[in-house]
Amino acid sequence: GFKIFSPSTSGSKASISFSFPRRERVSVAIFNLSGHSILPLADKQFEPGTQTLSWDTRSLAPGYYWVKMRTETNTSVQNFTLIR
Repeated sequence: GFKIFSPSTSGSKASISFSFPRRERVSVAIFNLSGHSILPLADKQFEPGTQTLSWDTRSLAPGYYWVKMRTETNTSVQNFTLIR
């Protein structure tokens, strides 16, 4: 399993942190409220421990979004609000 921490936004950047007890292949993407994937963030192997992904939010309109993280055995979705 993994633990996902709430996304944070600051200015034109956003980040999300997560941790794994062992090496995992992870897919992470940003989705709009319609459920469309609008920004893939990662699709790769991550080492055990806490990891952080950051992205530029300037191409996104202010509003509500979801971060979806998927491993071979788990899926987690967190919402976040982008405010300018």
